[in-house]
Formats: sequence, structure tokens, C-alpha cells
Amino acid sequence: MLRFIARVLTDKFFSRPSQEFLDERLDKMLRHLRETGRAAAADRFLRYEEETERLEHRDIEIEACDGAKLHGVLYPAEKPCNVYVVTVHGYRSSTEKDFALQFDYLRSLGFNVLAVDQRAHGKSGGDYICLGVKERHDLVSWLNTVKEIDHSAVFVLYGISMGSSTVLASLEIIANGECSASGEFSVKERDIKAVVADCGYVSPDRQLMFMARRRTRLPVKGILSAARKELLRKAGFDINAFDTASILKEVSVPVLFVHGKKDRFVPIEFSYENYDACASGYKRLLEVPDASHAGAYIRAEEAYKAEITSLLDAAGLM
Repeated sequence: MLRFIARVLTDKFFSRPSQEFLDERLDKMLRHLRETGRAAAADRFLRYEEETERLEHRDIEIEACDGAKLHGVLYPAEKPCNVYVVTVHGYRSSTEKDFALQFDYLRSLGFNVLAVDQRAHGKSGGDYICLGVKERHDLVSWLNTVKEIDHSAVFVLYGISMGSSTVLASLEIIANGECSASGEFSVKERDIKAVVADCGYVSPDRQLMFMARRRTRLPVKGILSAARKELLRKAGFDINAFDTASILKEVSVPVLFVHGKKDRFVPIEFSYENYDACASGYKRLLEVPDASHAGAYIRAEEAYKAEITSLLDAAGLM
């Protein structure tokens, strides 16, 4: 019985989201914005695709360690610059949904912006979402690719939801020198100048445990044990693969944590735990009282931008 449930859950929650699902999710959010008096924000979402298409940009395709084709779009800075902001979207989401409002601000900083499609999302390949386990290696592959294009490149990593956990988990790979590329132009720990971690979880298994306890009265531990085996067999990843709180104990890069207090998808306690564990000399936690999951920028745009500016100043990039 548990094995059957695990198979159903794997196909339902870890497979590639359809475009119809993503469109419906975006439409729901836009309706909510209009109904709550934030029509200007809704309009900015609608203009995003048209406006970014007019900008100078370069579509890039790379190959992940397991052979999956990954897609991203590089928006060069208006003036030559070696700083790259890499945006990493969340679970069953997109760059458009997670970063449309921030995009103009990020561009205004004068940096290059690389917007990546996580595996099993958008134009990237891959059949299964891996909750950051494979995606952390994908991110390192993206950083290596940029280093090959621009040998002097340094990075600001900006993740939301699953993208946040992906970013934090990638720091361990970089610090340990486990990058897939060889040679002097692979990314190094010193190349990561700052991190924005918005509403991320500590580990895939604990996030799944949280969600399962909210949604079912069945034996959660048994379901997760069966799901772990099924995901190992079918998708090739282990939900126990990383713990960001442990990783952050060894991190020195400046980090801004962000979380909405009304988040019912990833509890804010995960950001508290990550913040407390973080060994960086510069760390900040922006708590947004009225924000739901991945909604902090919408609710507190000016405070959010001020915190990013302070982060970049601490990193020596302003």
C-alpha cells in the first residue's frame, strides 16, 4: 500500500509541471493581486515577458552532469561588468513568477543577470524535480559556464523557495572543490560574493515531512520511507542528501535570508534555523509579516531592496 502511494506521489508532485498548470497558477496570483488593490504589481508581471524580450539577451544551453539539457537566459549589463546575479526559481514555478517584480531592480544595479530554468521546468530538460539535490550540481555547472565565458566573473546567488535551498546547498559543493569542471576557470569559493536566500527549507526530507503532516492522516514516516526508495529508483536522488543548516556553519559569504511570516508552504522556522546556523560575519533576516510563500518582495518591496543594497555593500559590490 505504502509503495503504491509513493509511486502516485512521485508522479504527481515530482514530475515536470505542465504549462497549463503554470499559467493557471500565475493567473490565480494575478487575480489575487488585483482583488487586494495591487493592480500595479499585476501589470508588472504581465509586462515582464514583453520587456525582457526587447532587452539584449542570450539563450544558453548547457548539459548537466547526468546529461540533462539545461536552459538559461543571460541579460548582459549595459556597461561591462564582471558581477553576475544568478536567479534560481522555486518548485513548480518559473523565473517569470518568482522574479518578474525584482528584475528591473536587479538590472538597475548595473550587473549581468542570468535567469536559469531549473531542471524539469521551462525549457530545461529532465523528467523529475529533485528538490535541490541534483539542482545544486546544475547550479555549479551554470557558474562554471559563466566562468568559461568571463574568466573574471563573480556571483550573487539569488534563490526563492526550492531555488533558495538549491543555492545554499551548492555552497558546500563549491567549498569542497567538487565542481564538475576542471581547470583554472571553474568556480571557486572566493567567486561567490553574496547570497539571497528567500523562503528556503533546510532539507528535502524535512520539507516533505512538513507537507505530509499537513495533508494526510496516514503514517507519514512510512510514506516518506517508501517515497525515498521510489525517488532513488525512479528519479535518482536521495531526499536526505543535504542539510543547509549544517552547510551554513562553514559559510563566510554575506547572506540575506528572507521569509514571510504567513508562509504555509515552507515554515519560517526553517529560515530561523538557517540564520542561527550561518557563520557569516554578515547575515540578515528580513521577516515580512503579511507575506505568504515567495511573496515577500510583493509585500515589502522597499525594505527588501534596502536589504539587498546593504548586502551588496557588505560584499564590496556597491
